[in-house]
Amino acid sequence: MKRIVLSLCILVFSACVASNVEAQSRYTEAGATSKFSVGLGVAPGISLPAGTLDKEDEAALGFALRAGLNITYPLSTEMSTFLNTGIDIRNPGVKEDSLLDPRFYSVTYLYVQPGFSYSSLGLSLNIGIPMSASEPKPRTVGSNVGVDETQEVATDALELLLEPRLNGTLTLMDEKSYWLGLDISLGFPLNKLYKEEFQRPAEVDLDGRTLVPATAPFSAHLGLTFQFGLFDAY
Repeated sequence: MKRIVLSLCILVFSACVASNVEAQSRYTEAGATSKFSVGLGVAPGISLPAGTLDKEDEAALGFALRAGLNITYPLSTEMSTFLNTGIDIRNPGVKEDSLLDPRFYSVTYLYVQPGFSYSSLGLSLNIGIPMSASEPKPRTVGSNVGVDETQEVATDALELLLEPRLNGTLTLMDEKSYWLGLDISLGFPLNKLYKEEFQRPAEVDLDGRTLVPATAPFSAHLGLTFQFGLFDAY
């Protein structure tokens, strides 16, 4: 499942970039995309636990959402720097071997994402500070825990999110005072979901927990950014 989703994301991303190379570069016209611009962005998406799970468990598609402030500073007609910040929500899921329905973890980050772009292709580092989290309640032998039952997780049990992200931006509107862009992005964290001391060893299975905390929360997003051009950047 993870490979299929990742392949689809890469195909869509490639199609977006290819369609934008010749006629729709962000800076082909002297609109707001040539100015220092500030605005808002929102991007729903998917999240998956990427890594080793229990032998009989499977990764399950979970919801993801990024929303916040977007700032762009063009350096030339082709190159720009950008800074995004806001809230990053991820719900990686797992389908346990004895359950029909998946169970989901939930983590909310405050993120800061500096990066640069060339034409329609961007590369950045997403830094996420954990704000809150929850996990499925352990299902011990003989317990009657529901599939949807969760419990809070202390933020000091979570790793700081360090995630390279690749994105493609297709300009939908480029007026003198504002521009609207379609953004598709994906990221793969460099670290795990939980700190090492809070991860469950693979050989311990009596507490009813999965190995999701020892995986990385892969994500892919498709969204919009709407920014106002404030002044000429070059």
